Amino acid sequence: MKEGKEERAREVFAEYPDLEIVSHHRFLGGCVGASAGVEAYVRKKVATWVECVRHLARAAEKFPQSAYVAFTMSLQSEWKFLQRLIPGSSAWFGELNDVIKREFIPALLARRQFSEAEMELFELPVRWGGLGILDPTKAAQSSYELSFSATSMVREAILGDEPLDVPGHRAYYAGQQRKRRAEGEAELKARYEEVLSKLRPEQRQKVQGQVDSKGMSWMSVVPRAKESFDLSAQQWRDRVHLQYGWDLQGLPEKCDGCGKRFSTDHALVCLKGGLIGWGHNQFRDVMGEFSRAAWNNCGWEPVVREASERARDGGSDGLRADFVVRGVWEPDRDCLFDTRIIHAGSPGRAAQHISYQNALNTSAREKVKLYKAAAEERRATFCPLIVTVEGIAHQSLQAFLRRIAARLAAKWHKPLSTVTNWVRVRLQFALIKAVDLRTRGSRKRWRSSGFEDGEGIATLFQR
Repeated sequence: MKEGKEERAREVFAEYPDLEIVSHHRFLGGCVGASAGVEAYVRKKVATWVECVRHLARAAEKFPQSAYVAFTMSLQSEWKFLQRLIPGSSAWFGELNDVIKREFIPALLARRQFSEAEMELFELPVRWGGLGILDPTKAAQSSYELSFSATSMVREAILGDEPLDVPGHRAYYAGQQRKRRAEGEAELKARYEEVLSKLRPEQRQKVQGQVDSKGMSWMSVVPRAKESFDLSAQQWRDRVHLQYGWDLQGLPEKCDGCGKRFSTDHALVCLKGGLIGWGHNQFRDVMGEFSRAAWNNCGWEPVVREASERARDGGSDGLRADFVVRGVWEPDRDCLFDTRIIHAGSPGRAAQHISYQNALNTSAREKVKLYKAAAEERRATFCPLIVTVEGIAHQSLQAFLRRIAARLAAKWHKPLSTVTNWVRVRLQFALIKAVDLRTRGSRKRWRSSGFEDGEGIATLFQR
């Protein structure tokens, strides 16, 4: 009931003494009526969401990946829907914003201190280097304005008591969405560039490189164990910390392989224990699986150049690639691939002011110099697949992934964008687990138990 009409309403409905006259009421997920009543309704909803965020913050301590996905893909959408229906609601979401910033984000990332630029970065979508954790006080008004403009034809049809032109409404709504999306992308790009300018130089390189190579797509994926998209709390946080240039937490004081002081940088480059090689093989195997699915053929560790007689006794000048695939770039021609995961932000490169892109290009040139001549001798092409520990890919790897996605999309009759994203995400999870071996694996050599094979089993049954 509108304000000032209460007495008239009581007269009209006098024969219904138990009838309750209200000034506001819930309607289609929102609330209509007196502003005081609408505010009370919204504040009640906000109080419920505050408790939900606090529950998620407690869950995030042990299950950060699940808590993050639940927040960004589900809970956050609930108040975004309400904000589209009610104008002027920004101020009512202040408490919710405080809980998100003071409780949820620190519990999610296991960090208590963040710079102002980092908090602004977290509000950006994943494709722009952020976490997609929006400030509800900033998003409310823009959400309402979009909804209000997009539904103008419906509103005019209701008020004018005229039939709704459904095809026209759909076309108009789609046009408003495209317009808003274009305006939103331009606004996000401006905010992204502003935030980048506030970050530390090494942090800026990491974020910018991952945005350019779409290296953060894995964060938008539901943690399904069937596809190996689930990570432990430590794996998830380690990956996020590497992406934003933070030191890893909970590392030992000394390396159990070489005895040197252990740090994030040391973990990523220490060759002891063979962990770098194991991680490299995991990454190689995933690339091989993609190639086999796309071209139905993939050879492992092909001999590119046989070892010479002179070198066989004292060493080997032979050369092997990681895998070979026929028909990738040219029909009926082999392409040799060799992979490498580099620490582009190592202290040595940082001291020389070597950018991530230059580090990737240098590693690619080293591979080409080593393999190109031998590959041409066997009438094959060569392609280096280089990526940093943070997930920033060299242009040759990006081109190969696009080629794989196009091939699989045509073969599986799926949209190219969907397959491209799946390929990218699958590769990123393989990289996360390969890097996790370097940072959390044991480099210590274990004493043999005396049984290197099954030869000694027969002695157990002798009489």
